[in-house]
Amino acid sequence: MWNAEAIHYRHANGFDHFDAAMAVVVQQLVPSEASGVLFSVNPVTSDLTEIVVNAGFGLGEGVVDGSVEVDSFVLDRETGSIVRRSVSPKTRLVAYADGSGTQQLSVPSERQNQPVLTDAQLSELYDLALSVEEVYETPHDIEWGHDGDRFHVLQARPITGLDRFPMKWANEEDKQHTRISPPQREARPVLPLDELRDSMFYVARMEGFSRIGGGPLANAHVMFNAYPFEGVVPIDAPPEELARRREAFQAKLAAA
Repeated sequence: MWNAEAIHYRHANGFDHFDAAMAVVVQQLVPSEASGVLFSVNPVTSDLTEIVVNAGFGLGEGVVDGSVEVDSFVLDRETGSIVRRSVSPKTRLVAYADGSGTQQLSVPSERQNQPVLTDAQLSELYDLALSVEEVYETPHDIEWGHDGDRFHVLQARPITGLDRFPMKWANEEDKQHTRISPPQREARPVLPLDELRDSMFYVARMEGFSRIGGGPLANAHVMFNAYPFEGVVPIDAPPEELARRREAFQAKLAAA
């Protein structure tokens, strides 16, 4: 209740910190005939043009912990068409054990080499991936279950550790000046003090660089979807001032 994420959530949504209480979520078990994980971008290659689906028979527990075999599908993000498919022999599944949790069973021999999902179901998951990402405005890892009639979203969380991040640029030229700070890749909320601290740090460093080096460049910083981005951008100054700084910088560089 008192970690940074919880405090930030209450602050952002106007909840009184001292009125908050611990909650226990009780959910109905979805009796999934098929289940799996859906990635709105490719988490292995960081390819933003691909959506990835892993699917197995039975409950999702076995898919997530790797104890059952799964099929893998790669969909084109633009069209939803199937780019690659890998249908594995599936010998095991996890099922609900009445009154005693879950149990691992054998997949009937006639189903072991069948794909878990039809093309029509993959199309539904494609739409689901785009819908979830539109709501949260960031790539997501989505656990799902299919009960024989429809899909259920069981959990959705941001994908972390991507080498590239799907930002929309107001000016495409800004892309070449900007990079993500690798140590900060983990998804976390940005607290008000974080932004103040980071802004002060980068402004101080930018001004110090300009004064010491005399160069015509500055270090810009922005927070986007809880990720810090920074880049070197031109200083907004008259041409004659930029020329003076450039000459001074080159002279100091040569002397060094």
